[in-house]
Amino acid sequence: EADERYAATPAYDEWRELPPAERWAHLAAVWLTATRTPGVVGGRDAKDRTLSALGPNLDRSAAPEVRHRVLALLAGL
Repeated sequence: EADERYAATPAYDEWRELPPAERWAHLAAVWLTATRTPGVVGGRDAKDRTLSALGPNLDRSAAPEVRHRVLALLAGL
């Protein structure tokens, strides 16, 4: 039986030492490429099961493209 748990990586300590602007830039860059969609946490899947933050059903391959398009539209306002 696997001992599954989540913990911060050693890279977290290095990230935490960065100035706030650099930390935000790093988070934004990673978010732009991520296929995970935390905005649907708490929603329901096709079988009416609750979508959990660490579950497998939050992956959406189109998410990065959608994020880029939304940001481009906002930049054009």
